[in-house]
Amino acid sequence: MNKHNHDKQLVEQSKREKYLKKCWYKGIQFSSIFEVEVAKYLDQLNIKWIRNEKLFPTFIRGSIRYYMPDFILLGYNRPIYLETKGIFFNDFKKDKMYSAVKDNHLDWIIVFSKEWKSNKKCVRYKIAKLIRDSRLTPVD
Repeated sequence: MNKHNHDKQLVEQSKREKYLKKCWYKGIQFSSIFEVEVAKYLDQLNIKWIRNEKLFPTFIRGSIRYYMPDFILLGYNRPIYLETKGIFFNDFKKDKMYSAVKDNHLDWIIVFSKEWKSNKKCVRYKIAKLIRDSRLTPVD
């Protein structure tokens, strides 16, 4: 490996470590700053949420794998799962995620950091669309 490639690799590793730094909000540990930003935005919208701890199995590439969305949005007749995805998102993770969502019939939305940076309201729009399209109803 030449010096240029090695330096580039170190820069990418540093970016990844900064981005994936464990963060805390409301006494809850998050995997990234992006997740904390989304949690704060959900609070601003008065949307009730909890960190998801449930694993969803899926069979992919010859073995059983597990997917765990970041958030559960509360207050509807079924849980809404919300996933945040940043810049470090490879094909395997994408395939596992979409497979698990399909296999487990999840009411689910995904927010990518790129779209978040251009318009935070994308979260509100995606939630509203899912509620409408899936015929979810609010509960007390």
